[in-house]
Amino acid sequence: MINHFDFQLKLAGFNSRYLCNLMLRYPLEFARSNFVQVQKDDSDTNFVANIAYSANMEYQCAQELLQNLIPALIVQKQLLERNKEDNCALTYALWKQTSMKAIELFIPPDADQSFWHHVEEVTTRIHINKI
Repeated sequence: MINHFDFQLKLAGFNSRYLCNLMLRYPLEFARSNFVQVQKDDSDTNFVANIAYSANMEYQCAQELLQNLIPALIVQKQLLERNKEDNCALTYALWKQTSMKAIELFIPPDADQSFWHHVEEVTTRIHINKI
């Protein structure tokens, strides 16, 4: 059963305007939210990767979520996860975010060499598909 906060969070749809209202009203709920911590969408994409993918996400909102409201261990774990299409939060950020500051939010601090190799492969594949 979905709780009230998770339901409102789903309705916000990764839009900064709606998320900021939830951040002001329920800041502690992000750390407890099942929708943030566990649930994934149909392509197996987690909450942090969906933030990276959203063109409606403003930098300040994403920064507050990732650095203050969502526990660091959850953010770190989700930054490294890949979805069914083999994308991670950073590959989505490289594609959708418009500033370096925003992209930097999605760089995992503890990424190993295999992670960077994967990011290079995915970005190369995206570049080739655009040609």
